[in-house]
Amino acid sequence: MSARHPSARKPLSVNWIVSGARKITWTYEDKKEEVGRGAFGVTKIWIARLGAQKLTLEDTNVGVWLPMNGEEVVVKEIAKAKVVGHREYLKNEFSIFKKLTPHPGFPKLYDVFEDRDHIYFVMEYCRGGELTEALCAKGSCSEREAARVFMQVITSVAHMHSLNIIHRDLKPENFLIVDAIEGDLNKVRVACADFGLAQTVQEGELLTDCSGTLAFMSPEQLSDRPYKGPAVDVWACGCILYMLLSGQLPFEGENGNLIKTKIRGAMLDFPPGQWSEISSSATDLIKEMMSLDWERRITAVDALSHPWFSECLSNDEDEDRLHTTMVEHLKEFNKWNIMKRTITQYLSKFVLDTITEHSKEMEETEDGELDRKWSLHCLLY
Repeated sequence: MSARHPSARKPLSVNWIVSGARKITWTYEDKKEEVGRGAFGVTKIWIARLGAQKLTLEDTNVGVWLPMNGEEVVVKEIAKAKVVGHREYLKNEFSIFKKLTPHPGFPKLYDVFEDRDHIYFVMEYCRGGELTEALCAKGSCSEREAARVFMQVITSVAHMHSLNIIHRDLKPENFLIVDAIEGDLNKVRVACADFGLAQTVQEGELLTDCSGTLAFMSPEQLSDRPYKGPAVDVWACGCILYMLLSGQLPFEGENGNLIKTKIRGAMLDFPPGQWSEISSSATDLIKEMMSLDWERRITAVDALSHPWFSECLSNDEDEDRLHTTMVEHLKEFNKWNIMKRTITQYLSKFVLDTITEHSKEMEETEDGELDRKWSLHCLLY
């Protein structure tokens, strides 16, 4: 193991997630280039300067991957002051990410640093951006390309479930294209990200809470009935596949109540004008993943054995483009999604400012953190 920097022996503030006092600036250089901003911090591009410390895997807080010297990485910089009282959520996210990162279906987590004011997640830079943005930029997509992309989506979900981890917020924005697209979706690597709502469940454990994004929630989540977490993720995957093939959400409406009504009844519609160009095998898989009865819903592992994949991926001549309106629908969805996230960030800041204003009135727990009686699940990340 390489020698530590002299000041590494001096303790900083009480750490929330990782032990030690290594500074991120010893081995990474900030490019001052933002790629994302939320209510709790920013995500920026940094450059690995590992030679400065001759870093080895044993020196990191993850111990799975090291970036190449000079490689660009992204750093998710979380302001502690904005998440006071919710360190357990950060610990949980780190723990889950650390378990998943060895699998290619997830971005590589290189390291985690912590100082007095911030926590830094150092991750693989996914240059292709979000899945929907990549599809919009490409302009068209064949059913075979959709099958290759979705196979990676469902494979990453199956791996999570094999570790008794459920995501609870699967949607196109949380799947990233690792490398920049160069015209062929058949060759891209898709990685599942954002584990702010993920949790570990016991075998057979039933849940009752409602977390995630409305458009991708399952009927049982909206019906106050006990359910199995993995089934919720599979339903969301069905919504994603529906979007990949049509460019539209399976359940849309003028307001949230109408959308909830459609979801509760699993009122799936496959308009002939669009779906006539899509194989019946694809619609069958969607129906199996979006069964109203979660106990009869196909599992992620079984979905991988569905005939649709072998039919699409074995046919090298299938290069027909999907319906021309698919990408246009996706572009409209993406515009609305960007606006929605901007509004959410504003509302998140408003709620956080209100919490801070009243924090002195709240009872403190033994470890000095504020004991909040509600969850900020919908605001974290």
